[in-house]
Amino acid sequence: MRVETQSHFHPVLLASLATASASFAGSSWADQSARCASGTAGRCANRSPPFAEAALWAAGQVPEACDKSDDSECPFSIDVWHGVASAWRYAWNNLRLAIQHASPAHRLRLTPREVQQVVAVHEFMYWLGNDAKKWHVGWQEMSGTARALLRSLQLWLVAGEYQLGSQLQLALTNHGLHVPFAGRSFQLPPGDVGARISLANGSPMPLLIFSVWQVWRLPLKPTNDVYKQVLKAINIGYRHIDIAPYHGSEKEVSMAIRDSGVPREQVFLACRLSPADSYPLGAKRAIQQLLRHFGLDYIDLFMLSHSTRYSMLQHWQQVWEVLEAFYDKGIFRSLGVSNFELPSLQILYRAARVKPVYLQRRMSIYQMLREDLNSDGDALGWTRAHGIVMAAYHVEDRLNFLGPLEDPHVVAIAKRAGRSAAAVLERWALQLGLAVASKDAETEDSQVFDFALSEEDMRLLNGLSTLSATAPGSSGPPWVEDVYGLDRFERNASQSAAESGPEGKKRELSRPFAFPDLPLRSTRRDSGKEQKNGRQSFHNGSSKFRSECHELRCPINFR
Repeated sequence: MRVETQSHFHPVLLASLATASASFAGSSWADQSARCASGTAGRCANRSPPFAEAALWAAGQVPEACDKSDDSECPFSIDVWHGVASAWRYAWNNLRLAIQHASPAHRLRLTPREVQQVVAVHEFMYWLGNDAKKWHVGWQEMSGTARALLRSLQLWLVAGEYQLGSQLQLALTNHGLHVPFAGRSFQLPPGDVGARISLANGSPMPLLIFSVWQVWRLPLKPTNDVYKQVLKAINIGYRHIDIAPYHGSEKEVSMAIRDSGVPREQVFLACRLSPADSYPLGAKRAIQQLLRHFGLDYIDLFMLSHSTRYSMLQHWQQVWEVLEAFYDKGIFRSLGVSNFELPSLQILYRAARVKPVYLQRRMSIYQMLREDLNSDGDALGWTRAHGIVMAAYHVEDRLNFLGPLEDPHVVAIAKRAGRSAAAVLERWALQLGLAVASKDAETEDSQVFDFALSEEDMRLLNGLSTLSATAPGSSGPPWVEDVYGLDRFERNASQSAAESGPEGKKRELSRPFAFPDLPLRSTRRDSGKEQKNGRQSFHNGSSKFRSECHELRCPINFR
């Protein structure tokens, strides 16, 4: 793949792969910090991420109603417990890092008991892992303690009171991912909102996307407004228009393209098949209707959308053959997929005669792709290796509880760059080599090509996914560098060894955690408690919770 400018279509010089590979080298945080301190790492930068502020912010994003096993009152009802887990790990990793980087004098304001409690809650998160059922059963008993502990530490963490000691040292040689380009950011031409990348079939595709489905968010707007928005986007400089067929705006979009005065061949039009039409006969009928509504001779990119409701593999392959027939006639210039997860994409790729050259997925700094939670494979690397361009949408939207536009880490980087948080997030996706769907046709969106994020800021943004996925003794996405040094929070060596097999794989706990003087607060009125030998013991607790906890091998003693 190569990046081109709209006017000249010339390749942009990319960073040397050999140099980038050598600089990344998969070294640990401790190794890179030592190299920075000794001077052998070359140029290094000191950064002061707002760990204390981020810890308070993240914990405050989770309503207390979402801590209970009865989550019916939780405002985020979809995938709620994965969201709870991600937000609380994010808060607690930031809390541990705030303690680690505090000045010695400020750290002395914490009592040993408070530090022990912080560590104990963190280790409990390790046991819960990514298992939503464990979080559903176990976190309700720990959440009260976690919230009470943060309230007691609020004055220690709050801006103006928190005193920073050591800074975070970052080498300036890579962006913290194994891909793309072995750790180097994607190089982009400055100042051109119409900058393009070549698809595997040779078609040039603009990187910055204006999505009509963004216009059609609730409350619904009249179709004349869609025409105005698309025309405005083209006049600003957008050359990639993405439209979903079930929004019924095909005529308005085609009118805006014609009235803009921009030649049709300079506007890249992308469309997708509705999941409801993802069967052979329905696909043919829907495409023919779509072409009539557009009144255009061809569509630059046509996508097959994935839906769990229509997830039969034979349907994908049969519908893909319909798309291939339109591709053969020149009606579709390129074929791609939308919302396919990596395993599904790999199956389709192997079966397809005309290979997909484009993948559109939701992306977030907290969880770049859904596969991050359950797989060692990364879609960024696989698509890069197979010549598939990825596009990101909703990069600035809230992921469950965490909203990146208000995240103190993102806000700090935006302040350093002199741009808005939304522009920083879009630029982050572009520098990963992704096309990106902008939120609205505003001047600010077109300015994402007028600045660049430094490699150290790219590393900090990429590393945020480790803060939401890592607990002591376990790591976040394996293809993301441990930028923040979370490997410092290793669990007790003897306990980790007892729970690990010969290959160091995580196993179930064989004995309860020792919670030193940790006042667990039960959400059930009939749950009595007592402290015994420094370990939390429960008596007369809820029989339902006790049975559920024993079934999941909870690390809590019931006496």
